Amino acid sequence: LSDTTTAREILKQARSSADKLQDNYSKSSALSAIATTYGKLNDYATAKVVLEQAHTSADKIQDDGQKSLALREIATAYRSINGSVAARTGLEQIRSSADKLQNIYNKLLTLSAIATAYSKLSDTTIVKEGLEQVLTSVDKPSVDKLQDDFPKSSALSAIATAYSKLSDTTIVKEGLEQVLISVNKLQNNYPKSFALSAIATAYGTLNDLTTAKAVLEQVRISANKLQADDSKSSALNAIVQSQCEIAKLFKQQQQPESARAILDQAEGAIESIQDVRDISNPSSVSFKADALRHLVQVRVELGDWRQANQLVSQCSGEECRVLVLAQALKRWAAIKHPEMQKLEEQKQKEQEE
Repeated sequence: LSDTTTAREILKQARSSADKLQDNYSKSSALSAIATTYGKLNDYATAKVVLEQAHTSADKIQDDGQKSLALREIATAYRSINGSVAARTGLEQIRSSADKLQNIYNKLLTLSAIATAYSKLSDTTIVKEGLEQVLTSVDKPSVDKLQDDFPKSSALSAIATAYSKLSDTTIVKEGLEQVLISVNKLQNNYPKSFALSAIATAYGTLNDLTTAKAVLEQVRISANKLQADDSKSSALNAIVQSQCEIAKLFKQQQQPESARAILDQAEGAIESIQDVRDISNPSSVSFKADALRHLVQVRVELGDWRQANQLVSQCSGEECRVLVLAQALKRWAAIKHPEMQKLEEQKQKEQEE
């Protein structure tokens, strides 16, 4: 990319090859990747044209799953365009295509991607209007026919997170209030707890401790209704992680006591988290170890080594102790050597992009 002349020539050839592809998903996917690279070259006008081509190909796909995947790739690619107006038009068209998908699961996956794409735009008014439209699509009665609440929970979480990126606190609060109304309509407490955790974290970015605590209390009520150890532990782990994020925000705002108050509350849930793993991911760590390593990281940042040691003592096995101690030492090393912190932040930023 540093040699823009060569890069443009290669992209021109790639685009010519993509145009010859017969399979519409392959063509759409290739064009989305090409458009993203044009965006990195700051050639936003060409990127926009290529994405419009990609969308035309995506709309011709017959299979709902492939069409949803293509639309999600295009929505993600629009994040590379440095122009909210151009991106809005494209994202509105993608949302219109998403609304026509027959499979509700695929529809919600696509709407989640669109909400995330809006969060990367700089124009507050455009983001606000876009998220309102996405929420309207998510809340359509036809969506409620899906028995599984997880896809809707995921979409609502994406909308809440997107709202938290805005700088206008009034718009953020109004948006989160609407998302909260939708989340409270979910029947299954397991996915509901994850969406509520996302909302609580979003309120934390507003320095609204009272509302964040109230929402987290709702999350706990939902989580405590769960019967299965893995579901309950997974939900409580998500709550603890949200509380850790809020605590970090308070620390950044020079409010260490508020941060500690949130952590004290979070640590009260550790006994209820079982040493079980995500059955869908056998290589994952236990929910308890995961919660403890998030907590110990923030305690180290606050210099609370006594509490950090107490967290390690709550591990029930050697693997957990190693994981939590490693996290504490890693965080301590980053504090002592800021260049490591910058490297970690850069890595995280690249992963998000």
